Formats: sequence, C-alpha cells, structure tokens
Amino acid sequence: MAVLVTCQSCGKKLKVNDEILGKRVKCPGCAGIFTAVADGAASAPSIPPMPSPKATRAMASLSAMAGKSNAEEEDKGEEREETGEERSVNKKVAAKETRLGWQATRTGFNLLLIASYLYLSGIILQICSMLLVRLLGFLLKPGEPPSPTIIYTIITLLIICVILGLAAFIVHSVGLGFCLYVPKKEGYSTKTLALLTFIFWCIGIGFYILGFPLTLVCIGFILIIIAPFLLLAAHVLYLFFLRSVGLLMKRKDLAGSATGFMFANLGYVLSMFIFGGVFFFLVESAPRGGGRQAVIAWVQTLGIGVLIGVVALGIFALGLLIWYMILVRNIRDGITPKFTKAE
Repeated sequence: MAVLVTCQSCGKKLKVNDEILGKRVKCPGCAGIFTAVADGAASAPSIPPMPSPKATRAMASLSAMAGKSNAEEEDKGEEREETGEERSVNKKVAAKETRLGWQATRTGFNLLLIASYLYLSGIILQICSMLLVRLLGFLLKPGEPPSPTIIYTIITLLIICVILGLAAFIVHSVGLGFCLYVPKKEGYSTKTLALLTFIFWCIGIGFYILGFPLTLVCIGFILIIIAPFLLLAAHVLYLFFLRSVGLLMKRKDLAGSATGFMFANLGYVLSMFIFGGVFFFLVESAPRGGGRQAVIAWVQTLGIGVLIGVVALGIFALGLLIWYMILVRNIRDGITPKFTKAE
C-alpha cells in the first residue's frame, strides 16, 4: 500500500510503500537522507546531503587560501610594527647625532674665535715693533747704535709675533676640523663647504711647510707660489660656509652679515689691486733727469703714497678682522641649547 511521506530537508512529497516506513530513505530531489514517516506522524530529523568529493576539495582549497591570507596579513602587521620601531630608533639616533654635531660645531667656532684673538694680538705686537723702530729712528742721533736692551725687546716682540701666528694657524686648523661635524641637512651644502674649506686649508699650509725647505729646488718655489691661491680658495669657501651655517640655523641676520662680510672682503682685494696700480704708476713716474732734488722729491712722494696706502689697507684689514670676530661670536652664540641638548 502506498503512503505519502515528506522530505525533512526540502519538503518534497514522496509516495512510498508502507513497507519502507520507519526506514531511512534518500530523497530523489535534494539527495537528503531521512526516516520515512507517514504524513501526520512524528518525523525524524533528516541528514543533510553529503557533499561531493569535488566540492570537498574546493572547500578545502578555499580554507587553505583563507588561512594563508590571514597569515600574510599577520606577517605584514608584524613587519609594519618592526618598521615603526626601527623608524623610532633611527629618529632618536639621528637626533643624538645632530646634537653632538652642533656641540662639535660650537667648539669649532670657539677655537676659530680664539685663533682670531691670536691673530689680532700678533698684529698689535707687529705694529708696536714697527712704531718702536720708527721712534728709535727719530730719537737716535745719526751713527749712534741703539742699546742692547732695545734690540732685545724688538727681537722678543718679533719672536712673540711669530709664535702667535703659528699658534693661530694651528688653532684655526683644529677649529675647522671640529666644524666638519656640522649636521647635514637636505637642501644645505654646509657640510660639503666645511669639508672643502678644511681640505684646501690643510693643503695650502702643507705646501708652505714643504715649500720653504725645498726652495733650493724648483718644486719648492712652485709649492710656495701655489699655496696662496689654495689658501685664498679656502678663505672664499669658508665665507660661504659661515653664510650656510646661518641659513642652517634659520638665522637670516647671521646669513646676511656673512654675505656683507664676503662683499667687504671683495672690496679689500680690489683695494689691494688699486694700491698696487698706484704704486706702479708712482714707480713709472720716476724722474729721468732733473738732478738730485727731483729724485729726492720723487722718493718723498713715493714714500708718502706707500705710507698712506699701507695705513689705509691696514685699517681696512683691522676692520675686517673685528667684523669677522663679531660674526664668529654671534654664530657661536646662536648655537643655543635647543641645538645642543635633548628636549
């Protein structure tokens, strides 16, 4: 006898023999397995259809891909965390190097300022020695020799001048060496200018040191001739370095003062050329005749012209030195604790 049963999975009505009631059957519609119970009787839960092997493999592949994706995301997160930590450490190291660089630069400017004091002291002693010699020329009678005390005093002053000059060269060189540690910043050529200044300065001084003992051979004269040009190049680079330091410190007043000092140096060089031209003109204007009186008048005119030129250039140079000392002191004082200490 046929009876109606209902699939518990899809609800499809099926007609089966009553002999199958109570047994597990498979629904032809959804392939679900359920216990055959006549409609109206208590039904048993059906078993969902078993997935095919192909579907099982696809689900396993999707699960593996999902697990791999999650693992990659976790790895990327760890990498991002490591990169952030490294960036923080690098930032701290860079900040420490910057502070140490500014400290070394401040020390360098202190030494450069000391060297300028030594230069000034040597110049003053030289002027005193020249004035003393001139004074002796007026006080002593013709043919009268100066006393040994005065001679020893002049020689002592000259020796002290030489010692001060050498000390100033050494201190200046060490100061330039400390300035090599000036912090490097993108868009600024400060560190490069410091390096070039130091290189040209050391090579120029080295040529002088090697040139004088080798004056008996040709290479000695060549070194002595080249050395001033190297020192001049070092001086020009040094002026640009001072300006660049002012810009690096974001101090336009210091950079402007350094720029003005550069033009003042250019004016001093032009003044030297003008003085040389005037001296050459006076020499060429020497009388070819006219007797002794004309020669004496020409010598007096030449002497007065040379004296005026030397005094003018000396005052100009002294003013430049004082300006330089003020500029270096202001740059040194501008390296405030915010540059040299940790926040």
